[in-house]
Amino acid sequence: MYRTPRFSPACRILLFAPRDTLRSYTDRMPSYRVTLTIGDLRVGVHPDRVVAIIGGPASALTVLEGTNLNVVAGQARITIRFTADDDDHAAFVAREVIQAATAIADVRTAFVTRRAENTWSDVDVPHPVVADSAVPLVLRHGYTAAQMRAAELPHHEAGDPLMARAAAGLAVVIRDVVAGRRGGGLDGSAVVLVGPGNNGADALWAAAELSGDGVSVTAIPAAGAKGIDAGSRAAAVSAGVAFAALSEVAELAERSDVIVDGLFGIGAAGRASTALPADARDAVLAVLPALKSTRPPVVVAVDVPSGIDADSGEVPDADEDVHRPAILPADVTVTFGGMKAGLLRAPARRYAGQVVIVDIGLGEQLEALEPAIQLDPRR
Repeated sequence: MYRTPRFSPACRILLFAPRDTLRSYTDRMPSYRVTLTIGDLRVGVHPDRVVAIIGGPASALTVLEGTNLNVVAGQARITIRFTADDDDHAAFVAREVIQAATAIADVRTAFVTRRAENTWSDVDVPHPVVADSAVPLVLRHGYTAAQMRAAELPHHEAGDPLMARAAAGLAVVIRDVVAGRRGGGLDGSAVVLVGPGNNGADALWAAAELSGDGVSVTAIPAAGAKGIDAGSRAAAVSAGVAFAALSEVAELAERSDVIVDGLFGIGAAGRASTALPADARDAVLAVLPALKSTRPPVVVAVDVPSGIDADSGEVPDADEDVHRPAILPADVTVTFGGMKAGLLRAPARRYAGQVVIVDIGLGEQLEALEPAIQLDPRR
């Protein structure tokens, strides 16, 4: 699947936009840089195209200041420098750049920094995890929860298996993440945080598939016994998924390869507050310390990270001046049918990581709707 890159001896590549063109922008906008270390390239990727491919999103979305590539001990270190309006804009551009890199190469490290007064400081941008067999669709159109329900309605009336399609797509992504951490095998472990309604049901149906494939899966209900979908729970139990109490989540998270956030989805969009209820919040706060370990689990969010408003992008439970933020920052968000508007809006988009859209058959219905948000491709 991979091959070692063979870069030419002249491997210091500098590509700069005309300085006169940039000056009027860069005088007013801060500079950022994305620095990546890559190893092997995907089969069929020509080394001479690497810089252009990885730098492409930055040049399309903002003002590209320059790119630099050095090869040391068989590893390529690439730096993309660009201007942006603010940290949110820079984070969005950086995720696109990192995603372009993961599509063509084995990305080993990635970080983003901001230039201020001749020093560089870190910018919080989650490292996306690539899912090889679930190709991310990077869409600029976002839809509200109400629009998504309207698009689903004729399919529900026709008896189409939308949930089965969603769960299958979710399982593909999680399976690939586990395999990536286990050298291609599925002998890893996943902890599934299960909420009420469709979000928790999607997570449990996917858990059943993963358990059948040999992944050790533990489900932790955070909605009470009556809040969990009975059909998906029965399928999970039949497939060998273990169920544990909320009190065990911290210990299990420390040992897991993947945390699946199936607590709450788009159902809370538009409410006065999308802050998590007490039991779900306790589950999230118990997991957060595991994300600071030397080998943290990968967080996969189901549809949207729990606690964000899928329409507005607001994150009411992330105000650190009031209390500890009860949001699991996702490495990957697996969203169903179409992009949710809130995933394209600040501050929620910084919690989404890489967004993978699973096609469940809503294309025709969504094409007939006016998106709630359409990102300017220049931003």
